[in-house]
Amino acid sequence: MALTKHESSTGTVGNLIEYNKNVSKKVDKMADRLDLFLARKKYTDKANKTTITLKFFNSLREGGKKESSFNFGVNLNLPNLEERWQLRFSSYDEDEEARDARAVRQQVAPRERSYGAGLAFLEDLGHVRTSFRPRIELKDPLQTSYTLRFESTAQARPFKVDPRVEFFADSEKGTGQYVSLNMEFSKRKDISIQSFNDEQYQDSENQFTTTHGLTISKPLKPVQKRMSLNHTVSFFSKNHPSFHLDDFTASIGFSHEPYKNILKYNLTPFWKFAKEHRFKGEVGMSFEVDVIF
Repeated sequence: MALTKHESSTGTVGNLIEYNKNVSKKVDKMADRLDLFLARKKYTDKANKTTITLKFFNSLREGGKKESSFNFGVNLNLPNLEERWQLRFSSYDEDEEARDARAVRQQVAPRERSYGAGLAFLEDLGHVRTSFRPRIELKDPLQTSYTLRFESTAQARPFKVDPRVEFFADSEKGTGQYVSLNMEFSKRKDISIQSFNDEQYQDSENQFTTTHGLTISKPLKPVQKRMSLNHTVSFFSKNHPSFHLDDFTASIGFSHEPYKNILKYNLTPFWKFAKEHRFKGEVGMSFEVDVIF
């Protein structure tokens, strides 16, 4: 993993940073050896960007409900062997999480455990980024899933639009499709307004869901670098028993990356109004820490 220059630190924090750097160098060296062994020859001098990410998640809801989880993800980079593909190992389905706009912007529940390995074949078709992502889930019996993704970006300041279309298949959940359209307005450097909209259909359960929401992001640069405050509201609807609003959630997310490419955390107080509770507000808070090697 390519490391950047960090703020000077001493004592325990400094020792932890040095430990992280040493582990990162060992991981990169192991990936380089594997890369040269498989490729048989050195074709490029590109830096190895292999990363290991550890994710610690905890949440507390009104009434004393507690949830916690630990997950990991390994993105193995082999620059001599690969031209346009990536190899991944993880304890959760990263592609499925990417299809959940609220899991990306309002992480209020732990990730579903799903050990597996996957590939990502990447190709650019003009201005459209395409990828094919097969994955094997390690369970008895083995399960497989496939995702075909098309995405692009259009920008005309101060507007930015990110459309994405996916077709996916799962040996357990069946086939489906996903469409998202995210828009961002950032007239000023210190604030941005993001609108996120997506819909998803799963054939096996005849389930159609939509998510719409708005996020106002503001970096807290005068206080600390890589620190931001995100105000988000989202609305989730589904078609069982008939199409209706299932819940809406408001949150204020505090995000901080004190050491770039090493440590970041998110603290998110939220207020959820669910139909199953007759839209009575439920207060909670989630806390997630990512350690990157």
